[in-house]
Amino acid sequence: MQQIYRQWQLSSQNATSYRAKYILATEILKSDMSSREIRRAARRVVRALEAVIDLPIAAADVLRTAREHFGALTELLAAIEPLPAGDYAHCPEPQGPRQEADATLGHGNREGSAPDMVPSGFELTQQDRHVGKQSVDGLTLRPN
Repeated sequence: MQQIYRQWQLSSQNATSYRAKYILATEILKSDMSSREIRRAARRVVRALEAVIDLPIAAADVLRTAREHFGALTELLAAIEPLPAGDYAHCPEPQGPRQEADATLGHGNREGSAPDMVPSGFELTQQDRHVGKQSVDGLTLRPN
């Protein structure tokens, strides 16, 4: 859920055209993941633009109203604080072995086997990846 809110936050910041604002507001309005307050703000944007979105030109007062409503929607989205990636301390469900492994092993946000994973605090340089070395604070670790 936090990921979709983060995506909406980014989309609202990048929406420059009224069509982009309308599309985002429509997506939020149709989503079951959004809160009632956010859906209400999105509905205001959609209602302001739905009659003019397919027209080549619209009245300035209609666009001003839509811009004000979209600003309110953007403020609501910005007020939502997403959880930091990998922070399982805020998760209500207990952590299993998989979640604990994800918290300690970085794997570039992709599924993979153990050789792809690097323990937290380790850094691989491009040269190290080629020869299979890991280094921490200037120390070089080699596989057994």
